[in-house]
Amino acid sequence: MRVRLARYGGFCFGVKRAFNIVLRVAKENERVFTFGPLIHNPQAVSLLKKKGVTVMSSVDEVSPGDVVVIRSHGVSPDVIEELKSRGALVEDATCPRVKRVQRIVEKSAKNGYLVVIVGDKGHAEVKGLLGYARGSGVVVSSVEDVSSLPVDFPLVVVGQTTLEQNFYKMIVDAIRERNGDVRVYETLCLSTQERQNEVRALVNEVDAVVVVGGYNSANTRRLYEIALSSGKPAFHIETADELSGRDFHGIEVVGLAAGASTPRWIIEEVKEKLEGIGQTHISPLRLPVFKEIGFFLQEANLFSALAASGLAFFNASVLGTEDIFLFPPVAFLFVLGMHILVDIHDWRGFEIMDPDKMEFYDRNSFLLYPLFILSFALMVPILLRVGMLQFVLTSFVVLLGVVYILWGQRRFPFVSKDIALALGWGFVIAVLPIIKACVSVPIAVFVLLFSFIVSFIRSLAFSLVESEADSVLGRRSVPSLLGRRVARDILLASEIVLLAILIFYALFVKKVLFIVHILPALVLFGVIWRVKKRRYFELLVNLSLFGFGLVRLVINL
Repeated sequence: MRVRLARYGGFCFGVKRAFNIVLRVAKENERVFTFGPLIHNPQAVSLLKKKGVTVMSSVDEVSPGDVVVIRSHGVSPDVIEELKSRGALVEDATCPRVKRVQRIVEKSAKNGYLVVIVGDKGHAEVKGLLGYARGSGVVVSSVEDVSSLPVDFPLVVVGQTTLEQNFYKMIVDAIRERNGDVRVYETLCLSTQERQNEVRALVNEVDAVVVVGGYNSANTRRLYEIALSSGKPAFHIETADELSGRDFHGIEVVGLAAGASTPRWIIEEVKEKLEGIGQTHISPLRLPVFKEIGFFLQEANLFSALAASGLAFFNASVLGTEDIFLFPPVAFLFVLGMHILVDIHDWRGFEIMDPDKMEFYDRNSFLLYPLFILSFALMVPILLRVGMLQFVLTSFVVLLGVVYILWGQRRFPFVSKDIALALGWGFVIAVLPIIKACVSVPIAVFVLLFSFIVSFIRSLAFSLVESEADSVLGRRSVPSLLGRRVARDILLASEIVLLAILIFYALFVKKVLFIVHILPALVLFGVIWRVKKRRYFELLVNLSLFGFGLVRLVINL
């Protein structure tokens, strides 16, 4: 079955911000609580529990010195004051868009207005907004509720941020018909509106719609209601396991949408399971034995190591380095060992983020630890053949890498892992062959620039795909530090720079034939921007990088 994935999925800005705040606080403190579930998603709350974050429902549960995180929906100011009076340290993770509505409610109530809050009476956000009204607020949940509003009293109307736009407009129109002195604020969240509008468009392109997210999530329920109102089959689920037993008979294309509090890893699991529904022909490569081999090659970082060896051969060839075939195995073993160490260090964090990966490490840890040691042991005799200086420098860089992986990400939180990885790759694929070669400055500068930029592009592309995993695991990437939008702009700019230096080098330094090296670069860019299946993304990116060495080998022949 084919799956049409809605563009807007995974954590919205406010949820992602709250999640990052609570993860940071959990690292720095022993007793951490959230006042109510941080977000309306049981799986995400379960993950936080494993991180030592407890859900509390009453101020009576707090003790002096406890850290209490206010969830993205916000709470009444009375709750915050009570928590502080009991000695709690309060971290406010209220969504900035909800904060804006709180300020509107508070100011309007002080100015003598009756604040009408359109929304679900039992919703956490609405309860918090009522608190800011300080007794001058009322909740309207239906057109019928409008009849209870005063006719000759000035009103201010705000809406729960996750409301459906047409519903809010209908209530506002009914209020205006009853009372002429009404001031209406547009408070609905843009992210929520984008998701709702996308589902309205999506139902016209598919045979059925699956909406994934918490059953107690208001914005997820609204997406499901919109899909259901189309008349086409619609399913609301929380996890991929709930697809079992659902009737997809006769459905060829299914739309997949998700609420703003649905983690990306759950969306990926649902998508993969949907794609497997109705498959009658199974490729031999999908048989368990071949899937396990392929999974091992990827998760053991052998494809990453292969990419590094291809880039090392490319650079050594361009530099005209002696003993050109010594550098690819050094790069292969260096990257293999360092990346295995990264995953060994982080693997317990994949328990919720990527259960398959967690299971893989549980099954194969007895192989990965020796492989990590063996990779560096095999590198020693090769490096000694290259040169003593290269051996000493590489040993120092390996030591730096180990220190950064084990301790540096906490001690240097503003050092992006993308830059750290690019520097490590750049050293082994560029600096080592440059030391061995006797080349002009322009060629050396080209190799250094090319190596750092292409390694940075690789790392940043993976960080964009794994941004939520990086947040949970505490890894500082460009997306987690600067945001996904800025990271995508940086990625695009880096690709333009890479193309520019390849073209410049071909036209002004080397023969025009060198321009054929743009081909693997274009393949790399196509994979980054076009490949949507996560399980193929890493493989194809690494093979694209290996393509630089392959093209160079063909030219040399």
